[in-house]
Amino acid sequence: MFNSTKLLLVTILITFLLSGIIDGIYDDEGDLFGVSLAPQSIILAFLGYAWCKAHQRARGIKLSNGYAMLVALVAFIGVPVYFYRSMPVKQASWATLKSIGYFITTGVIYGLSYTTSLYFNT
Repeated sequence: MFNSTKLLLVTILITFLLSGIIDGIYDDEGDLFGVSLAPQSIILAFLGYAWCKAHQRARGIKLSNGYAMLVALVAFIGVPVYFYRSMPVKQASWATLKSIGYFITTGVIYGLSYTTSLYFNT
């Protein structure tokens, strides 16, 4: 069914869905960021770190914890760096393109859930 890396990626998508719903419900038009920003950031850091370590275990990659920490702290930089350090260039490039699509998907899921939540909350 799901291996641990895919399960963590689905969990990250679910956090964006829930964050969009929560931000839509507790929308404050004067705030630049939603109420779920801080909790979601902490959760995403843990999930990003766990994904990187699970990916290393699944592929038999031996890298320092620094790459997992980079993924946890700055995912949009850390994920491509991790890919290029752990894979051949062609494979890393393809994985990076897929990760860009994944990052876009998380934003779309957040936006749709936020907008839907606003619509039903009014």
